[in-house]
Amino acid sequence: MRGFCYARRKIKRLNKMNTWFSLIPPLVTIALAIWSKKILPSLLIGLLAGSFLLNPTPIGGFATAVDHIVDTLTDKESLQVLLFLYLFSGLLLRQLNRRHLEL
Repeated sequence: MRGFCYARRKIKRLNKMNTWFSLIPPLVTIALAIWSKKILPSLLIGLLAGSFLLNPTPIGGFATAVDHIVDTLTDKESLQVLLFLYLFSGLLLRQLNRRHLEL
């Protein structure tokens, strides 16, 4: 019975994200990234905004965000994509620095 109630609450939270509320986290992220010129903190705040929409209590929203981060970091395919992106960005930075030194 307890698992059924948990599943029902989770479905209600997921149904909430099928409304216009689902536009809030990306809009917050884009606005913060443009305003602050810092991408990673903006992405983190956007993740927290989405988590608070799924679980509207302060502790519940933070716990939901941590759950999403842990799920992403423990998934093999997600880790491979993250590793590729870090390696690729390092390669780009190296090339940009080399080009800057040649000028």
